[in-house]
Amino acid sequence: MQSDLIKSKSVLYENFGGKEAVDKVSIHFLKKVLSDDSINDLFIDTDIQTLMREFKALIAYLVDAPV
Repeated sequence: MQSDLIKSKSVLYENFGGKEAVDKVSIHFLKKVLSDDSINDLFIDTDIQTLMREFKALIAYLVDAPV
């Protein structure tokens, strides 16, 4: 039963495109945010590597990536 749950969770992740898609979406989104002069001031003192890592974790969580 538990393996069925794990399989069903990974289906969304696989259909999304897996780790490669999570990486691409994260990079694309953060590039847009950081190049947007109307909001990029909010990120002046932000560690971009940490922000990227945390954003990737958020996207992975949203698509039920395996842990």
